[in-house]
Amino acid sequence: MNRKILLLLVVFLLYLSFVSAENRNDNDSKQFIQTRDTRTYWFEPDVTYNVRDAAVGNVVGTVSGGTAVPAMHFNDSVSSDGYRWTRVQYNNNSNRWMQYDPDYVNLYGDCSGQGCPILKIDSQSARMRESEINGDTIITLYPSTTSNTNFWVLYLSEEKYSDHYRWMYVSDATHEGWVQYDPDLMHLAN
Repeated sequence: MNRKILLLLVVFLLYLSFVSAENRNDNDSKQFIQTRDTRTYWFEPDVTYNVRDAAVGNVVGTVSGGTAVPAMHFNDSVSSDGYRWTRVQYNNNSNRWMQYDPDYVNLYGDCSGQGCPILKIDSQSARMRESEINGDTIITLYPSTTSNTNFWVLYLSEEKYSDHYRWMYVSDATHEGWVQYDPDLMHLAN
């Protein structure tokens, strides 16, 4: 009697896996790729800024102050000139580079999913809060925390809040909340 029940259970589970595979959307992987490509981050210098053919490369053009260009990739490492570089789209070419100097460049935007830039804490710590400015602390992020876990930056405000900082909404597999953006303590990377 127990063998019949076990056999029926195995047949039922095989049926469910077959139905699941048959009904699976063939576009699942395409949707993931599309989610990764739907990020909209902007790189907007306050002054006229050089555009280069590579990080620390040859100048191929300029972007006027106040003009935003799409940010495509955020370098994690600091280059020989002491700056991090961002790959941008410039004149329909998505392989151009601009130096990221937070004193002269406003970086902002939003995205969804695992294609978002990752928050990296460089020194000290940052608190993830339930809401901007005075929200209760959810967890404290340390350099070791963000090097071991991907905290995706889903939103980075364009304007500063009343505390004179811009805020970003971040998420990992367990937590999500608001972090005060301080480019002296943290950076974004892909």
